[in-house]
This record gives sequence, structure tokens and C-alpha cells, in this order.
Amino acid sequence: MNLDMIFVATTQPRDLEATAPRRTERGDAWTACVRAEIISVTGAPLRRQTYRLTIKQDEIIDRRRAAGQDCVAENYTAVLPTK
Repeated sequence: MNLDMIFVATTQPRDLEATAPRRTERGDAWTACVRAEIISVTGAPLRRQTYRLTIKQDEIIDRRRAAGQDCVAENYTAVLPTK
């Protein structure tokens, strides 16, 4: 997983976890949730950040911070980043 597509590189994401992808309601794309511990631009640790991704044809087409009940009931698995 290329973290630069999800987290800003200067936030130095670590302890990355992701959910299994699921088909969207329309069935033409997939969604998955990704979370990691990050730091602020000033170097202070921030709480774990979670993003909901929409993936179509092996490409992230939408990335947004999880809100409300997004990603709460999901099962996460640790993953190793790649470039």
C-alpha cells in the first residue's frame, strides 16, 4: 500500500491497519478503511487517524477522513507499507 496516496508523508504514519475491501452499493467500486498513528507538522503525536477509501480499477478514486459510524464496526489487520 502506497501511504503517500492516503497520508501526507510528513505525518510519518506508523502502525498501519486496514480492513478488507467491500463492494460499494452500486457494485462498480470497493471501499476499505485504513488507519495509522501519525504526527503533526510540528512533530507532536496525534491520535490515530482513520480514512475511508473508494477504490476503482486498482486506483484510489476518493479518500476522506472517516466520520460518524464510518469504519467503526470493521475488523482491521496490520499491513506493511510499500512504495
